[in-house]
Amino acid sequence: MFFKFIGVTVCVIFCGFIGLILLGQVVTESQKNQSPTVISGTATTNNNTDIDILKYLSEGQSANTVAAPFEDTEGYKAQCLDAWTKRGVVNYEMVNYCVSREHEGYAQLVTLLHRYGGYSWMQGVLEKNITEWTKRGARTDSQVAYGVEREIDAFLNLKYRAEHSGIKQGAANECLDRWSNGSIQWTMLEYCYKNMVGEN
Repeated sequence: MFFKFIGVTVCVIFCGFIGLILLGQVVTESQKNQSPTVISGTATTNNNTDIDILKYLSEGQSANTVAAPFEDTEGYKAQCLDAWTKRGVVNYEMVNYCVSREHEGYAQLVTLLHRYGGYSWMQGVLEKNITEWTKRGARTDSQVAYGVEREIDAFLNLKYRAEHSGIKQGAANECLDRWSNGSIQWTMLEYCYKNMVGEN
C-alpha cells in the first residue's frame, strides 16, 4: 500500500512537471504571435520590444497630414504682456516684438507640418511640444516650431545616414526603444545612437 502511494505521488509530480513545460511552450508561442500595438503614431509591441527603426526611416508620407493647432493670438498677447511688464510698467515695444515673434513661429509651424506632416510619428512629436510649451493655457508657438523642427532635422539626419552609409540596426533599435514613449524623440534617439556607435 505504501509503495502504491509513493508511485502515485511520483506520477502526479512528474505529470505536473511535464504539464508546466508544455504550458510554457504554449505561452511562448502565444507571445510570439501577439500583434503590435500602435500608440500615438509610434509602433511598439505590448512590452515595447521588437521595434524596427528602418520602418520609420524608409516610410513614405501619408496624404493626410497632421493639422496645425489654431493660432492663439490672445494667448500670445497675454504671455508677452506678462513677460514684459516690470513693476507695473509695460514695455510695449518688446510686447509687440514678442507677439510678432509668436506669429512668425506659428507660420513656421504650419510650413513644417505642411511639408513633413504626413509621417506617422509627427502627431506625437507635435503633441509633445505643444504640451511642453503651453503654460497657464497660453502656447508659445515660436518654441513649439523650434522643437518640431529639431525633431524633423534629427529624423532627416538618420534617414540620410540609413540611405547612404547605413546604420547599425541593433544599436538604432535599442535607442528607438528607449526614446519612443508616446512619441518618438528623434533628437534624443540620434544622440543615443551616436553614443552607442562611439561618435560622440
